[in-house]
Amino acid sequence: MRLSGKIALVTGSANGIGRGIAFALAKEGAHVVINDIPSQKGRANEISEEIKGLGQESVVFLADVSQTQEVKQMAESVLQKFGRLDILVNNAGFTRVSKVADMTDEQWDAVINTCLRGTFLCSRAFLRTMVDQRSGKILNIASNAVWTTLPGFAQYSAAKAGIVAFTKVLALEVAEYHVNVNAIAPGFIGTEGALSRSPQDHIERMKKQIPFGRIGRPEDLFGAVLLLVSGEGDYITGETILVSGGLTMR
Repeated sequence: MRLSGKIALVTGSANGIGRGIAFALAKEGAHVVINDIPSQKGRANEISEEIKGLGQESVVFLADVSQTQEVKQMAESVLQKFGRLDILVNNAGFTRVSKVADMTDEQWDAVINTCLRGTFLCSRAFLRTMVDQRSGKILNIASNAVWTTLPGFAQYSAAKAGIVAFTKVLALEVAEYHVNVNAIAPGFIGTEGALSRSPQDHIERMKKQIPFGRIGRPEDLFGAVLLLVSGEGDYITGETILVSGGLTMR
């Protein structure tokens, strides 16, 4: 129970990687705030109830992390209820495949705003609390797409590269207050959503490119996540850990 009594917030945690991370933190003793957009209310409530079944406290705050006022209201609500936040996982994100020549302003803005702006807004919203506590862990979810990508992912790769750079700068700014800021960069992770959106031939091609010979599972990320948000990672900051089955060696 490495996180016993800790208060954690995972953005975009109704589905996929975020859902898995929320559950992994709860199994280590954390009380977990579930966040997602209003359309995911049902799924968000489901994972919250599962966490309560483990004996941990869990609440749901619906908010679009790309919207300043919604993030501010979520932060105020979390701090009013718990009085602190020990762990922030900036996971919310998505992509829409489109080559640059065909990409609309709206497609670019939607991905950049959720992935990169959302990471900034949520980090800023809780920084004062962590600085005042002189403790806290911020974990940003980047992507292997910063290093190894495909046509059609320009806005996603740009957003995730921005998260890697943002992580380093923020880590430097808050290091004196004992706040750790790190990132993980998953490779192709076979979440329900990723598998449903990916043609089988694409999945088979990915398997051939990955040295371990299989696509990732959400639980493949949990070791790195728990290292970086627990006391075991107290002397790690400003780093990005790639969890891709060796894909970036290609």
